[in-house]
Amino acid sequence: MKYSLCFKRENKILAGLSTILRFVQIVVYILLNIPVGGTLLVYHSNSFIKPIRFARRIKRIKLVIDVKEEYSELFKSSPRETMMEKAFLESGDAYIAVNDVLAHQIHAQGKPVVVAYGDYRMNCIPGISWNDDYIHIVYAGTIEENKLGAFTAVETARLLSKEYVLHIIGFGNEDTIVKLKTIIDEINNEKGYIAVRYDGFLSGKALDEYLSRCDIGLSTYILTDSFANNSFPSKLMSYVTHNLKVETGDAKVFREAKVSSNWLFYKEYTPASIAEAINKCDKGTQHSNEWIVNELNQNFIQSLSNIF
Repeated sequence: MKYSLCFKRENKILAGLSTILRFVQIVVYILLNIPVGGTLLVYHSNSFIKPIRFARRIKRIKLVIDVKEEYSELFKSSPRETMMEKAFLESGDAYIAVNDVLAHQIHAQGKPVVVAYGDYRMNCIPGISWNDDYIHIVYAGTIEENKLGAFTAVETARLLSKEYVLHIIGFGNEDTIVKLKTIIDEINNEKGYIAVRYDGFLSGKALDEYLSRCDIGLSTYILTDSFANNSFPSKLMSYVTHNLKVETGDAKVFREAKVSSNWLFYKEYTPASIAEAINKCDKGTQHSNEWIVNELNQNFIQSLSNIF
């Protein structure tokens, strides 16, 4: 793995110098390491557009773009930024798409594409559990008031029966965590038992062990067509590869994904709708995600011959 040099972006001057330095390093690397007619696989980032476009003017190379999201569809972008991003995406020769909707759009243009929902390595640690009779639900992710995901998950605990325990793990600023803990304490006091808990930020092996102990992985994104059709949150595949059942919003891109055969879907972005989907979960059956992850991995490897 190689890292590029950069400056701390503490002011406009350093930010500008850092941008120029990154541009030069990317162009030089491509010109020195990719032969004429060679293939360059690049992760789609708007910061890569200008240097890659410049390098292709000098040297003819095949461009394969790994599209995890289309930023202009997800965030507010200026007309110029939107036009630049769309032109870059259209300039690719082949693609790795993060979901089937994006893949269909690309395929309709007559260009080769394969789908990769995320990391296909199973990270589940078998044989560990909480050693109790509860059904353990986990929300893992950033904790922010403006996104509301963790707060919506916590409010869901008010509507779940005593057989469930909801776990929140992730990071956020101190004030936000204090507010989240206050709501958690309020819910637990109302119910008279531990219905929901915040267990801090985890990573690496500690995260693998923690997720492997749980039963259901909860995703509480506010789903819009632009979000659902132009992304596939890595959180979902993280739940799958830790052998969890997944619950997320009901969107065509998720429901028709080849990995979602045993997922739970809520219809509306409300604690009541989320709790309703959880309560419909088949509590008496064991399941394994390993077979579908392995199948997706093998299909992906075989499909790569279509684009390289």
